[in-house]
Amino acid sequence: MRHNKLHTSVVPTERALNMSAKPPATNRLAEFAAQEPRLGEPAGFCLQAGTGLSPAEVLPITETEFNEIKHARSLLVDALAFEQKYELLLANWFALEACATSISLSSRVESWTSYGRSSETMNALNRHVMNLLSTARSYIDQVKRDFSVAPLSPPFKTQAETAFSAQFDASFAYRFMEGLRNQVQHSCLPVHRVSPLHTAQTWADAMTFYSLLSEFEGGGHRGFNAKVWKELQAHDSFDLRLFARLYISSLSAVHITLRNIVAEPVAAARGTFERTIDRYKVAGTSSAVGLRAYAAESLRENSIPVLIDWDEIRITLAKKNARPIDLGQLLPRLA
Repeated sequence: MRHNKLHTSVVPTERALNMSAKPPATNRLAEFAAQEPRLGEPAGFCLQAGTGLSPAEVLPITETEFNEIKHARSLLVDALAFEQKYELLLANWFALEACATSISLSSRVESWTSYGRSSETMNALNRHVMNLLSTARSYIDQVKRDFSVAPLSPPFKTQAETAFSAQFDASFAYRFMEGLRNQVQHSCLPVHRVSPLHTAQTWADAMTFYSLLSEFEGGGHRGFNAKVWKELQAHDSFDLRLFARLYISSLSAVHITLRNIVAEPVAAARGTFERTIDRYKVAGTSSAVGLRAYAAESLRENSIPVLIDWDEIRITLAKKNARPIDLGQLLPRLA
């Protein structure tokens, strides 16, 4: 009996339990997550930060908002690739110029008397020229397929093709380099002769390198179309250092033109990401690390990263290469 009495005295009443319980912590994100979807909005679309091991609160969004985020990411991915391909193109041209400049300096201070030294020089120049030609071809082909989701009229592909065609029509050097790329793919190397440039105004231009018409004739001219091949007949040789500079100048002009064409939709895409991140923070959390947009809670693979740090790379490259290439003193031989 004593045992039963003691047991009864320590059992708390329901009222005592209710009085001792602490009120639940409030959180605006948790409140949003608990809300029923508004009329006309499908359940499951949401924002959530954190990682799989430590997920944060959920913020519901509409299907329209999810699709806007998806569209924005596609644009930003294309915009980054667009700038990276141009940076790679410039890097290959810089490497060619650095090689040619090194050869020019070497020619001023050393005697070139061996076939071995000449062969090394030709091999280095051929490697750099072929890298430039291949990168340029990849740039032209791939850029046309960028920004397919951009709301532009005419479509981006059409405007890109028009810009490249305009440069092809305007520049003999552009037409030659395009044909040369096709030519070296089929029959021969691009560099056939390295010679001093007597009209050079600086030591950096003391040596240049040429393609020879006779080399194309011997191996066929499959790389050049009939119209361009007819143009070539007026020349015996083609200064590849000069033509590479003119070619890269033309491609640079196209890139800046195309960047301006997509500037507005790309800026809008960046704005969508920034507003989405701000909205998540304002709703009740100070961190949006790992933020993703989900199409459905049960389909975690259908998610879109809502991050902007990676897009800073695009912005940095665009600022670095903001202007078309100004050849200036690099073209003294045209005077």
